[in-house]
Amino acid sequence: MGKISIYLPVFNLVLNINHDWGQFMQSVKSKLMARIFLVVASIFLSGEVFSNSLSDVQELCSTVSDSNRQLAKTAGYDIDELCSTFGALDLEELTAYEDPAPDTPRATVSSAPVVNPENEEVDEVKPKPVQKSKLKPYGYDLFANEPTNFAMPLNIPVSPNYILGPGDELIVIFYGKLNESSVVSINRDGYIDLPELGPVLLSGLTFSEAKSMLQSQIESQVIGTKINISLGALRSMQVYVLGEAYKPGAYSISALSTITHAIKSAGGVSDIASLRNIQLKRDGKTIAKLDLYELLLFGNINSDIRLKPADVIYIPTIGDTVSLDGEVKRPAIYELKGETTAEELLSLAGGLSPKAFASSARIERIDTDGFMTVIDLDLSKKSGRMTNIQSGDFLKVDSVVANKKSIVSLNGYIHHTAQHSWDEGLKLGDIVISKSQFPTQLDLNYGLIAREVEELGELSFVSFKPGNVLSKTGDDAGILLSPRDEIFFFARSYIDENQDSEESKSEKGRQTNLEPLLQRLRSEATLGSPAKIVEIKGAVKIPGFYPLTPDMTLNALVEAAGGFKESAYQVTAEIVRKDETNNNQSKLTTSVISLADSHSLNAKDSVFIKAKPYYSRKNIVTLGGEVMFPGEYTFARGEKLSDLISRAGGFTAVADVNAAIFTRQKLKDKEQQELERLRKRINDELTSQSLVASSKSGKMSSQQQLLTEEVLAELKTFEATGRLVIPLEDILAGKADDVILETSDTLLIPQFRQEVSVVGEVQRPTSYFYDKRLSYKDYIRQSGGFLQSANKKGVYIVKASGEVIMPRGKFLFLPKPGVKVVAGDTIVVPLDTNEKPVRGVKLLTEISQILYQLSLGAAAINSLNN
Repeated sequence: MGKISIYLPVFNLVLNINHDWGQFMQSVKSKLMARIFLVVASIFLSGEVFSNSLSDVQELCSTVSDSNRQLAKTAGYDIDELCSTFGALDLEELTAYEDPAPDTPRATVSSAPVVNPENEEVDEVKPKPVQKSKLKPYGYDLFANEPTNFAMPLNIPVSPNYILGPGDELIVIFYGKLNESSVVSINRDGYIDLPELGPVLLSGLTFSEAKSMLQSQIESQVIGTKINISLGALRSMQVYVLGEAYKPGAYSISALSTITHAIKSAGGVSDIASLRNIQLKRDGKTIAKLDLYELLLFGNINSDIRLKPADVIYIPTIGDTVSLDGEVKRPAIYELKGETTAEELLSLAGGLSPKAFASSARIERIDTDGFMTVIDLDLSKKSGRMTNIQSGDFLKVDSVVANKKSIVSLNGYIHHTAQHSWDEGLKLGDIVISKSQFPTQLDLNYGLIAREVEELGELSFVSFKPGNVLSKTGDDAGILLSPRDEIFFFARSYIDENQDSEESKSEKGRQTNLEPLLQRLRSEATLGSPAKIVEIKGAVKIPGFYPLTPDMTLNALVEAAGGFKESAYQVTAEIVRKDETNNNQSKLTTSVISLADSHSLNAKDSVFIKAKPYYSRKNIVTLGGEVMFPGEYTFARGEKLSDLISRAGGFTAVADVNAAIFTRQKLKDKEQQELERLRKRINDELTSQSLVASSKSGKMSSQQQLLTEEVLAELKTFEATGRLVIPLEDILAGKADDVILETSDTLLIPQFRQEVSVVGEVQRPTSYFYDKRLSYKDYIRQSGGFLQSANKKGVYIVKASGEVIMPRGKFLFLPKPGVKVVAGDTIVVPLDTNEKPVRGVKLLTEISQILYQLSLGAAAINSLNN
């Protein structure tokens, strides 16, 4: 496209349309067209920005009005010719211009792991170890990308001093009498060819000189016409990036490129490249050196000069290095350049961090004898900062001491733990001023101050009563505080003695706060100086170990432990003390002391507070069913069942005393353990039977396995009842021993039942109205008789009281005389484990009996509860 019409800006003006020409320029694929239209817009619109694309202009051509045509004609332009020019343009050719793909990052010795375009992590290139340090060399991630041919952006301004040469393009736009544009290139001979002027020599001229010369010639040779000249595509040139480049070689780059552009084209530098001595060679001579630290640290680009064709950028290997670590802003491995002082090195690292302790720094250096040596530095002094740094040195700057000095701390059971500045004469009452500082359950009788003895750094303790401090009574508020005192407050302990004896939350909190202090006391103990710790056990609210305070008494220790429990025997206590008077051996002595007297404690003393005799928790038993006054009753230690029934008013008229259900928690726990044991045994037997069957016949009977699994599943659904069979009628008549009550016992009295039940291996398990003429066999016959799997000789009767009776004797399995079925009885026909398919499963008989009995007991209890 040598010449194209330039009516578009005028067309926009005529139609008074505010187009964004910049957006169109971004969508233009042809760089040549983009440059031409950009210059035209700048001439006619004086920098005004358009908003629409070329397709919008073509749409406007189809809707142009006669008034628009007349207005354009008055200005000297033909709209129809203009529209035909744009109609001939290929929109597909002028599609969106795409920016070059972004550089692909790569890992260097200076970088953390990077992510490639496919979002896959790239392993970090680890630096070579430098004297115990994990520092990374500084600056190597600059320009770290995969090599590319470097192309300058299209829209950057070109310096007027740019020297033209073969391959450069000029965009020449004529306006005035002649309206057209041309894009011309400087040929190999250095000339451009303009039809209006002919050949013009431009090579070797600066852009400013060429522009002035052409404007002058046009104005003198083409009357009434002016020109605007801009640079189009710039020529490319080849340079060489050698030495420790990431990918050394020859690269084609823009004529505007500098040293850093060439290095970027080569993918940056290698991991052993020097960043401070990059050399530019031209015609065999080194004409410039580039220090990348100047660019990285100070933004200085004075040494980043523009390149010429055939230039060589040589990157030597890294020179002397030093490691800088600790409290500096940018710890790293730095390359030295000439003689460097500690102050200059710190400047490279950005200086000291806010927490640096300038007076404490050191250099680890390889001495002349080949061994490591250490040189202490005081960087707060000029002499320390002026110390010369040598290659291979490792400079470490320490941080300030984390421990705070002139402060006191409030810890423990307080709304806001805090630290306060300490001044001479500061008292405890000066910082503990209101109960609003604490939650409501503050222990007002015990607080603790942990204090370090300044000379030795050992712990000592002072106890106080927070209640006295808050009320300003006594001497506690006037306790003088020392630097680094830690003041601990604790929660009041509420232990419900009618509940299980578990530590309360406040107890755990108190021991948690004290444990670090106790550990430190134990670590300070020496031979002849035991740890200053005392122990208290027994009937106190928070038993445990406590720091021994000066002149600590037994009563003070009780207060530290939250005070006495209600069950405490407050007459005497026991103290166990170590006797160290004999150098050959130590022994324990136990003393019984009166709590009414004051007794001082020694380190390692153990105090035991007794509980009152016969003091126990509240004992409760439950009566339900057909009693006159059912409910929960509290009973005295040693009280018996008959006494409790008398207190409950006896039984109702419909009560079946012989069917009483008495349960006990301890029995329930034991039964539950037995059920767990049976579950395990049947699991083991099922596995054993499977192995035996497999070894003999290749597989276990499917019916056997199914039956065993059903029994096991049934067993898992049952829970123990804890039923104790008692002869209640005989107990009340004085013919049997009475039951001594225990806490959580339950007595349920059902109504009199008129039915007899048949369960187990019969054709139709059901219940029948009691008929005194029938025997247990008659009831079985009424249920359809035995199943094939029934154990006919193992039939037993479960009485309403829970008692189990075998109607057949052991001798020849003959019927026992006097065994009668009465109302409320249950006849149980068990499973015959010798009958196929259950033969060989030894536990089934035992388990089936247990299941029947558990079912009967649970059913009776559930019916009463309902």
